[in-house]
Amino acid sequence: DEESQPLKKLRMFHSLGGDIMVISAKARLVSIIVAVVFMFGALAGTGAYLIVNHLNNAKATTQTDTSIDNIFNPNGTINATAVVDLLEAVGFFDNRNDTGTYKAHQIRTRNNSSTYNGDRTIIFPMGYYNGTDIYWQATYLYNNYLTIWMVKNYTNSTWNESSVAVNYTAYANSTIQNYLDNTLWSALTMGSGTLQSIFALPSNVGYQSTSTADTTYWYTTSSSTKSTYNNLASAVANSSYLWLPSAGETMNNQNASWTNNTTTYTGQWGLNSTDRSFNTSNYDGTSTSYCWLRSGLSSDRGGAMRVYSSGSASGNNVSSSRGVRPAAHISLSSLASVAGSEIFASVASDATDRAQVSPSYQYYVRDSGAEMTVTYTANTGYYISQITVNNLDLPISASIASAATFVNAGSYSYRCYRSDNQVIIILTNITANLNIIGIVIPTPVTVNIDGSANYGAHSVNIDFDAATGNATVSVNLSGRYPYSVALGSNSPQLINRWNDTVYQTSDAFAVTYQTNNYSTKIKFYVVEIDGQIVINLVTTNVQPPLEQGGGTSISGVALQVSASGGSTDLAAVGEARITGYNQTEGLTTVHVSAVASTGYAFVGWQVDGKTISTLLSADIPYDDVEGKILVAVFEPINQNINDETDNNQTSDIV
Repeated sequence: DEESQPLKKLRMFHSLGGDIMVISAKARLVSIIVAVVFMFGALAGTGAYLIVNHLNNAKATTQTDTSIDNIFNPNGTINATAVVDLLEAVGFFDNRNDTGTYKAHQIRTRNNSSTYNGDRTIIFPMGYYNGTDIYWQATYLYNNYLTIWMVKNYTNSTWNESSVAVNYTAYANSTIQNYLDNTLWSALTMGSGTLQSIFALPSNVGYQSTSTADTTYWYTTSSSTKSTYNNLASAVANSSYLWLPSAGETMNNQNASWTNNTTTYTGQWGLNSTDRSFNTSNYDGTSTSYCWLRSGLSSDRGGAMRVYSSGSASGNNVSSSRGVRPAAHISLSSLASVAGSEIFASVASDATDRAQVSPSYQYYVRDSGAEMTVTYTANTGYYISQITVNNLDLPISASIASAATFVNAGSYSYRCYRSDNQVIIILTNITANLNIIGIVIPTPVTVNIDGSANYGAHSVNIDFDAATGNATVSVNLSGRYPYSVALGSNSPQLINRWNDTVYQTSDAFAVTYQTNNYSTKIKFYVVEIDGQIVINLVTTNVQPPLEQGGGTSISGVALQVSASGGSTDLAAVGEARITGYNQTEGLTTVHVSAVASTGYAFVGWQVDGKTISTLLSADIPYDDVEGKILVAVFEPINQNINDETDNNQTSDIV
């Protein structure tokens, strides 16, 4: 019951690879039941099963039954956990879009096997009579509408009262149909709109309204027309949720075309005599050996078809009192919606090759309070830019720490955050079906070398940080040298070819990059990226020339290069540049940088013959150099111990 089995059980079923818990066929309840119960564990690894041996009209059968709760709670609500068991048994979760038709023994496996196998039929409890479970058999599946038939009679009733003519246009006025529409419908569903919402009218299901109409006349003197036996259509299609099945559905379309053979099936539903048979004890405590069908007799316009408890059939006068054993249709989609929520997750249709989502489908049991996780994983070179849930954007936090608590979104609560190349969504308290879509774009930075995205021999590595939205781009130009860089739509800017860090911006993004005189490598630190970096190379694989004394000029300051030892080729000695200046708290400093060529070492910066700094990269007070000549001094060194640069510098900056 609801107290002993609270609805706190979450079951998630994936569209691929989910384990299937099957409700196997339950033995018919018959007038004499001899039950031998064996409890044993670990059958096929799924726990304890109940084996029921029963005697059915002297024909003993043994069938296996798994435990399943009544899908209705005694208080008139849905038993969500039991609904999951039923939906799983009929294969709903893996076949939500299946439009096929399946007979009783084909439903569980959803195949059209022509070989009857009674162990494949599905029996489940739905509703109560004075606290006793009412059992139903799944007899037909059409377009995910499940047709069910009560396994035995609920009570007894005349088919119709005496001296009342009933034809197919007025079938709803018959005694037994009025009982089904009013008394039994209310009792079965406990007057609950929630429980009633899972049923479907025959007109919605469709297959019953495509054949010859039911025609049953009882004691009419105005016509000699007799009722038809071979009918499938239902005159109750537009008004009744409970109805009597026809001979065409339960046996066949011809009077002699049914069988008591337990291994042969007949009729629209594919039933055999065991499926039609029943326990003679009715649910209300009365008893009977027959149940009514809605089909009339071709030989007697005052009669209708009835089924014996053994499963065979004959006709009977409609004024007789026989068993009321109704059938109904259940919408599996409505049942799933009432019991829980379906969560569909996908990648936007234009980006299905850019990322994966797991799982793509889950079922959340209503009010379970449990959590479920959906994970989007972007492929290399792509970035999950946006998540929408039911067409509304879901904010994505930068990390799990910044998504530490659930956010209430009305019909669900969520946590959503990035983790490397993934976006992870954790959901709970779901009260509606959710459609989650991930928008995936190319990693929003591209590198273009000499006007082409085809790098050729060059190596480009983009390390995208999804948490910050920034990237580090490392480019190895394979013997070529970077000459200029263009950001976004900006014009190309010459590379500042000394060992330093330079910052540039464009309309689309900002970038910091590093290079030096002797490197064919360049590294970019890209912030707020959404565009491309264009690297233009020198036309040959020769290092571009240095500019003697070049660099940013500062008013009132002259820059020279000198070398001890009498060298006159100052371009071969090294390079010095003024790279900028800073003004901080009233102090202006000039930033200077120097690079020594092979065979030379940097000595220091001199003004008026006095060394004021020995740093390769120095900030010198403007007052010390204003109106003066700033000299970068180099001296020769042992070339055998010197590399391309001096002072332990390296050209490998990437």
